[in-house]
Amino acid sequence: MTQKHSQVQQVFPFWRAVEALTPQKLDKDNPDDNFNPSYKMGFNGVLPWSDAKHTRKKLAYQKVWRYTVQFGVYDLSQLSKLLEDKIGRHEDVLEGRVGGKSRLFDISFNELGIPQYESFMLSLPVWAAGQILQHERGVSSLEQSIPTNLVGLPSPSDKIPFIDSGFSDFDQLTQHLMQWISNEAARFKHEQITADVVWLKHLAEVILDKTKFPISVMDNGKVCLVKCTQVNACQHGVDCKQDNKADSQKSKNKTEKSNKEISSVALPDDMLNSFFIHDLGVISSAWQRKNYGLGFSEYMCAIADPERRRINIRSKLGLKSAFEGLLPTQAPLGAWPSQYPLAFSQQLAVNEIWRSHANHSGIFAVNGPPGTGKTTLLRDVVAAVVTQRALSLVTNMDDVFTAKKTIKIGDKRIPYHPLHSAIKGASIVVASANNGAVENISLELPGEDAVPKSVLDQSDYFADLASELMGKRGWGLLAAKLGNKGNRNDFMNIFWWRRPTEKKNDATLLPDIFTPKRGEGLSYHLKLLKDGKRAPSIKWSDAVLRFENARKLESNIRSLMVKFSTLNAQIDTLQRSIQESEPTCQSIISKLNQARTERQRLDSEVFRFEEDCRERLSRLGLNN
Repeated sequence: MTQKHSQVQQVFPFWRAVEALTPQKLDKDNPDDNFNPSYKMGFNGVLPWSDAKHTRKKLAYQKVWRYTVQFGVYDLSQLSKLLEDKIGRHEDVLEGRVGGKSRLFDISFNELGIPQYESFMLSLPVWAAGQILQHERGVSSLEQSIPTNLVGLPSPSDKIPFIDSGFSDFDQLTQHLMQWISNEAARFKHEQITADVVWLKHLAEVILDKTKFPISVMDNGKVCLVKCTQVNACQHGVDCKQDNKADSQKSKNKTEKSNKEISSVALPDDMLNSFFIHDLGVISSAWQRKNYGLGFSEYMCAIADPERRRINIRSKLGLKSAFEGLLPTQAPLGAWPSQYPLAFSQQLAVNEIWRSHANHSGIFAVNGPPGTGKTTLLRDVVAAVVTQRALSLVTNMDDVFTAKKTIKIGDKRIPYHPLHSAIKGASIVVASANNGAVENISLELPGEDAVPKSVLDQSDYFADLASELMGKRGWGLLAAKLGNKGNRNDFMNIFWWRRPTEKKNDATLLPDIFTPKRGEGLSYHLKLLKDGKRAPSIKWSDAVLRFENARKLESNIRSLMVKFSTLNAQIDTLQRSIQESEPTCQSIISKLNQARTERQRLDSEVFRFEEDCRERLSRLGLNN
């Protein structure tokens, strides 16, 4: 294992510790909301399912209450101080301590006040803080934790869900507590009683004892917050009765379908712990086994490379490098059809992305404040990828599909032809913590406003299908809103599976072209092509010819631009030649001036001799 690889390996425990010690704050109360109220209460409080003031609130039709309790309120600032005293404060951390309130655990209750063991979620920061504060090694204890004393807790049965946070002792404690809650729920049902604050307080005391979490940071005023939500009774074990039999059967079928799609497990309502801390453990193990991609390796190794190359673009060297990166030879083959060219910085980023990663994986970061053209830049990257894929299709046109294989889906084996490796890898996933930002990009790229009107008039890349998918006019099927299951299903239905409603003995002529507006999906259209009932809008050979002609035109324009781009270099070469010949030129001029002076002197001498000769001849009478 290299030194750099070992340095990176140390980053993962740090990240895991940060995630493990990042608590979620207590939600705000809202007792006056009639539909989704939430209540803060103290030790003497009455829980909502036992409070007549709450139970008098009107429920919607076929709805029941579901309750989520955030119990064991503690002060984050006091906990931060204890951790700082234990492990020390880092001199580079300038932020003040985290303030606010958090809690020991979350748990849900049904409409009768019976705890749902599957919903129980122990706070990972609570367990992690207890480990650090009682362990002499501090943060290192999270990787080699002190085993929890489980005496007094029942062993988990097979019905207890599997927990895998990456911290085995935390997972084990959570499962034992779930089993304890399950046993208590069974007791409540048998004795026909409900949970109260005293029961929750007892559960909190067990957790404090097992985690060794400091009691000194607990809030003595407010102990919990209870969130109340109206949920569908049919999906939560409550009988639903319809007045109309037909409606009853319809509702029953819908409920059965919903029960198949929706897990019967009462999952937690809130994300109390980090949702990707398990992933950090996975990538840590992958890094240790050296089982990772180039992009991830570049990202991780950058922080462990003290001599990583950086160029100040405002320096003389930086400007020189920038202009070299902007040469016509550096641009990708394809560009977005836009009325305006990219700015220098945008084009430089596109060129560098393509130079670095056109032929291999990796990572490239483009930073900039909002409104500086990052999405505009992304369009040209998309155009470059699409054009490169088209080139691969043309280059490998005889081998696009490889030998037939089959894949098992359910009980069926589906035949298919895998794509040539050169064709694959052209997809782009737009991901962000902001779903709205991703959706905006996904809907913006295919939209009519993304290209000039001239492009709309002369280009058609499944424009009608893009319009159907977006619900507004599009120009090309370049992107789609996916993500959640609903979006994916909607996309596949419109894009592929949809078929127009066709009546028997309908004399309406079948359109000659692909017509998504009448409910056609690509599967339906391709079957018509296969059966000879519809001709393709363009032959493959004609499409290849058009592409090759476009390549030739692009190559000619690029060659001309390359020629123009060398003019400055030629001028610089001539200027250097002039500068280099300047001393020789000056020497020649100096010698020439000396020769002129010498000539003037000799001319004077000749003139003097001529005068002397004429005078002597005159004396001898030989003049003229």
